[in-house]
Amino acid sequence: MDYYNEVRIKWIPVNERYPDNPGQVLCTYRYDYESGPEYEIGIGEYWGFSEVLYKENPEACGFGSMHKNVIAWLSCQSHLFRMQCKYREK
Repeated sequence: MDYYNEVRIKWIPVNERYPDNPGQVLCTYRYDYESGPEYEIGIGEYWGFSEVLYKENPEACGFGSMHKNVIAWLSCQSHLFRMQCKYREK
């Protein structure tokens, strides 16, 4: 029996654009430590983004307190969450 998984993931860098609507998204986080950068993937809450609001209260928009660590995101509606596994028996 063989398992064949095909997943094509298109991460969207935050320097390219932010999500269109508030809600949960899959995020790639970057943390800079003395030993070097470390990356983590997790679910983040996106609240919408405004340059003015971000300057006034960065905890209240974008990705909240984790905003500065998010380098890319992926919609929870994307094909990653609808991944199909092809099963083939020999």
